[in-house]
Amino acid sequence: MQKKDYVSKYVDYIFNTSVMAVYEEFQRGFHKVCDKEILKYFQPEELMTAMVGNTDYDWEQFEQNSSYIPGYHKSHHTILMFWKAFHKLTLDEKIKFLFFLTGNDRLHVRGIQKMGIVFRCPETFSERNFPRSLTCHNILDLPKYSTMERMEEALQIAINSNKGFVSPIVTG
Repeated sequence: MQKKDYVSKYVDYIFNTSVMAVYEEFQRGFHKVCDKEILKYFQPEELMTAMVGNTDYDWEQFEQNSSYIPGYHKSHHTILMFWKAFHKLTLDEKIKFLFFLTGNDRLHVRGIQKMGIVFRCPETFSERNFPRSLTCHNILDLPKYSTMERMEEALQIAINSNKGFVSPIVTG
């Protein structure tokens, strides 16, 4: 019985006692953001989805939810190329694009059913420019590209260069 008692006390120390102060600070901060009373209405999985988002991606719905600011419309040549290039991306690349567009690689708790891109064509952009996003509003400033190759290149630059503030070198 002594060995079992020792192991039990040791495990209790490692997982409870030794981290008590850190956990209490975390809990205090968490309850500043999330009301303790509301938390009791959630199942653990529901709370996790509400806090970190979900990964139930429906890319066709994402496309259908998108809107277009004057200068673009659903059947504009550049928009058609964008969606063709987007749907050719791997799941990992699509998730990177979602991060580029929104600043998060997960979906809001409402899921993708309510989410789309707001396409905008800034008049000052040329084909040499790369897409830019306004993450708080899901706005994508997308230059008018003339070829599928240029669209695919620009999309790859956008999803793979989204860290920091350094602009990629403009090619040809």
